[in-house]
Amino acid sequence: MSERPERSSFARDAGKGFSQASEGLALAIGFVVPVIVLWLVGRAIDGWLGIDPWAQVVGAVAGWGVGFLYVFFAAQRANQ
Repeated sequence: MSERPERSSFARDAGKGFSQASEGLALAIGFVVPVIVLWLVGRAIDGWLGIDPWAQVVGAVAGWGVGFLYVFFAAQRANQ
């Protein structure tokens, strides 16, 4: 049987870089998605109640808070 050749250091470094990039992308998406979703919910509430733009503002701020907490706790898990 033939043995598998050892991965080059370049391939190992590239794999590590892709792993770190995917973690960063997941954090970015985890921050942005709650802002967009809660803003859209606020927009729907504004249209339903006719209180434009207050529910949008509250939704966006709440989404920012949720996204911040997601990133904060993900960073805490990464440091353990």
